Amino acid sequence: MRAVAYTCDMVHVGGCVIDCRRQTDALAAYAAENNIEIGAWFTDEQTTIDPLERPGIRALLSWKQPYEKVLCERIGVLGASIAALDPFLKELDRIGVILEPAVAWDHLAQLCRRRSRSLPIKPVIAQIPGYRVAKPARLHFDHLLRFML
Repeated sequence: MRAVAYTCDMVHVGGCVIDCRRQTDALAAYAAENNIEIGAWFTDEQTTIDPLERPGIRALLSWKQPYEKVLCERIGVLGASIAALDPFLKELDRIGVILEPAVAWDHLAQLCRRRSRSLPIKPVIAQIPGYRVAKPARLHFDHLLRFML
């Protein structure tokens, strides 16, 4: 099975950062365990709400070599909600490619597994340690004030 892989630095719940290097290591191990050949790696340094706006995602979608899957370490690198993921998933459907997360414990990963019946039902867990990010000295809520006035 041939795939492309996608990574993006991600801040997880509680301020834990899961960086691209750790994701790359986990994806390489996952691919080796599941006999998946990774033909190309794509990465973005920053996340955006719409994954289709990211340069790495645009390059991934325009990749000319044949592939059946897009591997990501966890779905959260692409979006935090089904609404954010939907345009990306529709684009994958259009080109006939499935999205496969290496970590399959959250509702978004299970959604992707349901979309592609060929993926195993049993979750595949790949624990990746994160590291703490210092909290900012001052939190900025100015953008929320407009909803309170």
